[in-house]
Amino acid sequence: MSQHGAGEREATSVWAYVPMAVIGIVLVAWVFATGYLRGAHQGAQTPVDPNVLPKDNKPAVNVRALAQPDEELLKELSREGKVLYEVNCASCHGKEGYGDGDKGVGLNPPVRNFHESNPAAWTNGKSFAALWKTLHEGANGSMSNYRHLPEDDRVAIVHYMSKWIPEQPELTEDDLASLPTGREAGAGTVAPMEAPEPPPVEIGVAMKLLLEERGTEPARSVQ
Repeated sequence: MSQHGAGEREATSVWAYVPMAVIGIVLVAWVFATGYLRGAHQGAQTPVDPNVLPKDNKPAVNVRALAQPDEELLKELSREGKVLYEVNCASCHGKEGYGDGDKGVGLNPPVRNFHESNPAAWTNGKSFAALWKTLHEGANGSMSNYRHLPEDDRVAIVHYMSKWIPEQPELTEDDLASLPTGREAGAGTVAPMEAPEPPPVEIGVAMKLLLEERGTEPARSVQ
């Protein structure tokens, strides 16, 4: 009797693993089918033209060209620069550029006074290219960079500030060579946007699509 009971228990224990095996097979099939469909979905996406910029991204700016604008463009840039300066710079540098803004009090080194005439007092110099570098990189540990602003906005700020700078030097060939030129040498290239994630697919639908792709008829249940 004891041997017979042990056999029953052994048989029962084997069959107890069957549901787990079925669940494992279904999960594997679901993962495979979902991955396959995701690949098929992404492969069907329309290729993205790398020369077309996303709507929320501006084309790269030719800063070198804007460093030497004609008189009409300079007036426009200066008007824009005034607004941008007052929003982004005046709190430290002061409304008139004397370095007397409320937020600049007590900073070490002191905030730049744009009316300073001594060239040695300027960290990077006071040419257009030097001011551009300061906005791009920051200076002295107390001024952060302004790379979060679009390039044309930074250009406008520099032109507006330049009206205060005494004896601002002319741009040299080296100065111009240091300025970005937009799309030259691959600048401004936009990486293709990633395809969106496909919506989740039910396991039954996924298996049907997978079998249709392989040309295999799905198994039919026996009535």
